[in-house]
Amino acid sequence: MVVDLVTFVGWSGANSPELQACPPVPGGRAVQPHPPRIRGTLGSATVNEHDLEPDTSFEALVFADLDLAGRRAVAVEFEEYQFRAARFASSQLDRLRLTD
Repeated sequence: MVVDLVTFVGWSGANSPELQACPPVPGGRAVQPHPPRIRGTLGSATVNEHDLEPDTSFEALVFADLDLAGRRAVAVEFEEYQFRAARFASSQLDRLRLTD
């Protein structure tokens, strides 16, 4: 569905066929998300030990001031991580998975 700005400003969602086709949520109330449970201490990642390679999983790490630009990898997973000034410019990470 393509919508230009003029149409969007005057749009009424109640008459939208897309919204009318959506089934109601059971119970009729939204579920509140739980905050992530992150470990108190995260290890420090280094390029030598934690470079982006295919089928690699990283857990409980801080990627601070790392230059990971231009990498190419498939199925890389980060779990319980922080990125601080990490550079991924021109990297291609197919099937990347990021989990709190």
